[in-house]
Amino acid sequence: MSEEDIVKVTKISKGYSCADITTLCGEASMIPIRECKDIRMISVDNIRETGIEDFIKAFNLVKSSVAPKDLVAY
Repeated sequence: MSEEDIVKVTKISKGYSCADITTLCGEASMIPIRECKDIRMISVDNIRETGIEDFIKAFNLVKSSVAPKDLVAY
């Protein structure tokens, strides 16, 4: 991903806990694998790189588990 894409992900994930970020990255990284037609024949060469589009999709599935009021306490 480009530096610009990383900055976008960083901004969107404001308020996410470390565990939330771990889940988000795991979900985003699985999207290219799920697109593979036959998982039995999967090869690293056949999997595309994870991109900003994958993180956008993952943000729709992984929400912050930290309430804004709790952030103030920390």
